[in-house]
Parts: sequence; C-alpha cells; structure tokens
Amino acid sequence: MSVWRRCLAGFVVLAAFLFAGCRGDGQWEEEQLGYTGKARRYPFLAASRVLEEAGYGPTDRLRSVFVNDKHYGTMFVRASSVADKATVNRLRRLLRDDVHLVLLLDGGERYLNDFSKGHRALAGSWQAEDIRDTALIELLDEFGIELDDGIQFSAEAPVRYSLGGETFEVAADADFGVRCVRAEPVIESVEGDGDAALIVTRRALAGRLTVVANAMPFRSRFLAEGDHAHLLMALMDLSDYGGIAVVEDGGISFFGMVWRRGSLLVVAGGLALVLWLWRRMTRRAPVLAAPEVALTDFGERIEGLGHFVWSQKGGAQLLEGMKRELLARWGTATGQMLVFPEMPDSGSISERIRGEVSADDIRAALTLEAGAESEPMLLAISNLQKVIRLL
Repeated sequence: MSVWRRCLAGFVVLAAFLFAGCRGDGQWEEEQLGYTGKARRYPFLAASRVLEEAGYGPTDRLRSVFVNDKHYGTMFVRASSVADKATVNRLRRLLRDDVHLVLLLDGGERYLNDFSKGHRALAGSWQAEDIRDTALIELLDEFGIELDDGIQFSAEAPVRYSLGGETFEVAADADFGVRCVRAEPVIESVEGDGDAALIVTRRALAGRLTVVANAMPFRSRFLAEGDHAHLLMALMDLSDYGGIAVVEDGGISFFGMVWRRGSLLVVAGGLALVLWLWRRMTRRAPVLAAPEVALTDFGERIEGLGHFVWSQKGGAQLLEGMKRELLARWGTATGQMLVFPEMPDSGSISERIRGEVSADDIRAALTLEAGAESEPMLLAISNLQKVIRLL
C-alpha cells in the first residue's frame, strides 16, 4: 500500500471515530451586538417612530437650539449641549414661547451603546457635579429643581410613578435624582416617600420644563420595556402645541452665528462675488481683436543681430572665431598643424584656393584690428568666410 493510501485510510478512520463520538446535540448562544445604520447613530429613532404612529407627528432633528424655523411644542435637549449662558437664554426664551422643554441630564449622548455589557454603561456619562459646573444649573435653580446625588436608581428595581391618574413603571440606571422644591409635583411616586425621582415636570414661564435624570427609558432598546412608551406619550399630552424636535447639539458655531446675525450681508456678498467672477471670466468677457504681429524679414533680423554685436564691441570675438575655424580647415587640408594665434602665410592660402581670394585681401583680413570701422570689418569677415568655404 502506498503512502498516500495509508494517509487517506487513517483520515477516514479518524473521521469515523469523531462522528461516532458526536451525540448531535449542542448549545447555541445568541449575543446582541447592537444596532447598525441610522438606529446606531440616533438613539431616539424608536421613540420618534412611536410618536409618529401614535399621531403626534414627525420628530425633527435640529443641529442647535438656535436653528429652528418653525414653532415646536416639545423639544428634547441634552444637558451636554448646554455649554454657555447664550444657550440658557435661548432655552428661557423657548419657555416663554409656550414650548415644552425636556432636559435629558444623563444618558442622552449618541456615542453611548445600548448593548454594552450591563445597563450601567448608560449611567455616569454626566454626574450631578458635572451638571453643577455648567450654565444649565442656572436654569434649574431658577425654577426650583435640585439635583440629589445621594440617591441612585437601578434598572433591576423599577419605580412606579403617577401622572394624570395613570401609573407608569419606569426602569433606569441613574447615579442621581431630581427634585422639584418650589412647585407642586405633577409626577408623583406611587410609594409616596418624597425622595428624588427619575423625572420631574412643572410649569415654567409660559411653557413647561421636564427634567429627566437619565434618558435610558426613552432610548430605542429600552422604550418597549415597562411603561416607557406610555410615559413618553403622557409627557407629550402635557404640551400645549404639537410638533416635536430633538436637538443634536445645543451650541452654535461661528459660521452659524454669522449666518444667524447677518444672513442678508452674507447673501449680498456672495452675489457680488458671483457677479464679479461672471464679468471676469474669459468666455463672458468682450471678444478682443487679434493683435497685429509685425513680421520681420530674415535678412533684417541678421542685420539687427550684427548691429547688436557691433554695439557690444564683439568684433574681436567674431574675427577670432573665424581665424580659429580657418586654422582648423588649413590643418585638415594641408596637414600643417599650427597653434593659434600663429596663422599660415596668406600667399600659401591664396595658392591653395586657386586665387579665388587674393593674398593681399587675406593678409588684410588676418591682420585687421578689432577696433576698425564697420566697412573694413564687413569686408574682412566676408573674405574669411569665402576662404573657409573654399578650403
């Protein structure tokens, strides 16, 4: 039996033993990894859809409390979005405009994962001390709402609250509670112990202010638990007007402020820039006539070049270059090797070219000084060129 057959037989025997020892049963465990897509980026997607199906209308998402072109009856704002007094003043103005303002103190951030190990992962992103260090505490103090960090809530121990004659069971993790000290509580604990609660609501100016210690009951994963969805709709019934908005961020950027305060100026500047570019573009500019190019004869160009060389006192360089060329041609033709500035005899050169140029003219060209007049210079250059061509 070959080696390959032995290996195949061993593999078949091993597989038979493995299959024989398998009973065919097992245990499957399912682990929830979390939402994907829009539900992962927007923790209140389920709440917005529940409210829309219940007839409360669609829920708009706003980038800032400063950017709202229409009047909303209810606006949800995270505490982490209230960073300065300008935002607090804006919230106060919204209350004057009959808006039901719902402040989510903790657990409303988008980066939190509803499927993290343990429900406590949604608590603690904002502590009571953190909120006291922000400008939001000014608004809470104004309407008599206190933060009590001496109490904690656990999702494993739901709390029952009474609102409008109905009882709601709410379960959430929170490291602190809220208490309304200067108004009759609209939401009361069924146990009636008077401790701080997960949620309080009261009239504020012309609107209503609701403060939620932790937004966990209204997040997508936990909205279906307990009576969270019914509590959300009961809060909507406390609003004087329809229209719901969730503010993604509370502040306003520099460019947003410029657009808010000077949108007309920005639009006018943009139109002026577009008009200027339109007038300056080549394809929109007036058609220009083709420039008239003066053509120059080649002879005139050579003559002009000669005048330039002569004006720069370049006659010596012209003569030297031609003498060196003549010396090289003479060495090639006769085999007589001379070193510049030594030149062959003018008579010998004249005899070599069969008298085409006389010996006197060759002598005059070879002995002409660089500073001579133009006419002798031109005659010497012409004779030297003729000699070079004939050698």
